[in-house]
Amino acid sequence: MFRPVVEFEFVDSAGNSLQLAPGQTALITLPLYIARDENNVSLSAGDMFDSYSLDEATGQ
Repeated sequence: MFRPVVEFEFVDSAGNSLQLAPGQTALITLPLYIARDENNVSLSAGDMFDSYSLDEATGQ
């Protein structure tokens, strides 16, 4: 199954890069344009699911 890759960059009003503090998490809300997940489970408005992250510096 195709899994798109998304990169987010957060900046303040002056255009300065922002970083999430170590040990902290962020909730990112995105529109969902599919009716079922990769396991054929129905998805509805408000459903949440985990994602993954990659630290480019460590490769993990």
